[in-house]
Amino acid sequence: MTAINSLTDLVQNKHARDLVKLKNFKKIELNESDFLIWCGESDEGVRRNLGRNGSLYGPRVILNQFSQMIAPAKNVALKNIYWNTFTSPYSGDEKKMLELSNQQFELPKTKKMIHLGCGHDHVYHLLKHHLLKGCKKFFILNFDAHPDMRLDNTLHSGTPFRKFFMDYENDLESFILWQTGLQKYYVDLDHLKIENSKATIKVTWMEDFDLNKWQKDFKDFPLERDTLLILSIDLDVMSSSEFSSVSAPNPSGLNRRDLVQIIRFLKPLPFHLGLYEFNPLISDDALSDARYAACLLFEHIF
Repeated sequence: MTAINSLTDLVQNKHARDLVKLKNFKKIELNESDFLIWCGESDEGVRRNLGRNGSLYGPRVILNQFSQMIAPAKNVALKNIYWNTFTSPYSGDEKKMLELSNQQFELPKTKKMIHLGCGHDHVYHLLKHHLLKGCKKFFILNFDAHPDMRLDNTLHSGTPFRKFFMDYENDLESFILWQTGLQKYYVDLDHLKIENSKATIKVTWMEDFDLNKWQKDFKDFPLERDTLLILSIDLDVMSSSEFSSVSAPNPSGLNRRDLVQIIRFLKPLPFHLGLYEFNPLISDDALSDARYAACLLFEHIF
């Protein structure tokens, strides 16, 4: 218990003090050349899904590592990167929760955004933010050890994509979800479908995953005008030998180079990056996984 309290203090205090290079967007007007890093601060969705406490501290720890990096180009500097945090408005009353989120998630519109969520349920709020900003077409590339689309009515880390589509089906024009998952034996395969003409669901399993083939298949996928492209990464999609600071570490999965290559491949396109499930309370003392996650931010921005 002492070790956890000590690390909690480190996360809450030291890392907050070290964020001096990152400004709060509420103080300024953003333009479309700026980056917005939007951070969650609630692991309620993880705990609803029977996961471990601690991912609510993940975004600030990643930002701390990122804030120590040096911009490599004169035309992009850390002063053009802004961050804000939110607390996911969970409530026993799901309708009330949705009303609260409508009020809370009013963010500036930028072409470039990084979403540091705690549980994967936070991607629901990212999608909702862009829906409220007028986006009607979504193309989501989701990498997740457990690409669940469970039928639960409540929002947690296993339900965000289905729940978003079911909640806002009438407001959407198209919804493409291409998932890359690790483990068929943890997923009800019948739940990986949405029977609706607006929804296109594709699933690739790690046993069949080849990065070159994935890139070729993506190029062949029709990307309509005005479609928002989101790369959503639940970090438990990585092998635990490469990244273990997650609620459900896995014996196999992507390696660190794979995710870097995917981000570099997508870089010519305007897309938003979401990283989820990093838990610093089960990280090593060097916070090596946080350093790697910060490298993914760096790859996306620079």
